[in-house]
Amino acid sequence: MLSSKELKEKFSFIPDEYLDTKKLDDLFKDRFEESNKHFYHVQRDKYIGTTKNKNKINVQTIETNHNDIFAFSSIKPLNNKSQTNGKKLTVVAIGANPSGEDNSSPEEMHAANEEHPYFETTRRNLINRVTFTMDEQNKNADNKIQLGEFIQLDLFCDRTKNSGDINTADPIATIGKCNPAIINYWVSKADWLIPCWGKDPDEDLAKLENYNDFIKNDILKEYKASKKGSIYLLASDKNYPAHPNQRGLYVYIPLVPYK
Repeated sequence: MLSSKELKEKFSFIPDEYLDTKKLDDLFKDRFEESNKHFYHVQRDKYIGTTKNKNKINVQTIETNHNDIFAFSSIKPLNNKSQTNGKKLTVVAIGANPSGEDNSSPEEMHAANEEHPYFETTRRNLINRVTFTMDEQNKNADNKIQLGEFIQLDLFCDRTKNSGDINTADPIATIGKCNPAIINYWVSKADWLIPCWGKDPDEDLAKLENYNDFIKNDILKEYKASKKGSIYLLASDKNYPAHPNQRGLYVYIPLVPYK
């Protein structure tokens, strides 16, 4: 992870207020309070399944209202008897980009899926893998763990129907002028970090040399070296971070430690 000065040197387009850690603390401190207008608060019930029986766990969900400058959503399980009691972990995933009709707002996206009580396929598959992995680790552990908060970040801010539709012709608009700072901030707080953006976005990332270096070295490499948490992948046989919707990966198998 980078200091504020290093971030500014690498990405001169980041506004100064997003380089101030205290201001970011203030931005996210009350993120689940409806008075915080920086975030869209999903008003209807959402559930995640946590075992092979897909027990319902009710969650609170927020997403950024500023998907043109950074990509962020958070899912916090509410108290539920089906959850294991244990240390609550912050799990941070880095995906490709927000899904939905091109650059639709979070409110428009959720309104279009009003009849579905579960999350869209990508987050549902990923969270199920996360909670299944925790269940497996808890079987023989004295110190139990549970999902405290799931943070979804993305490499790119452009909302597209398919991740293969990302256009890197305008790098700042595609990345999001504040997105590197948000990734840097939340990765520093992660207990588990899961890169999961898929093949096509990995090729798009490689076209942006400076940003690719930031993600692969300043984020993944430095996080691993810090030993502050664990990095997991969805598969070990890919030369890119596998996507949750790839065939054979949305099953109940533990996540794979990143080497």
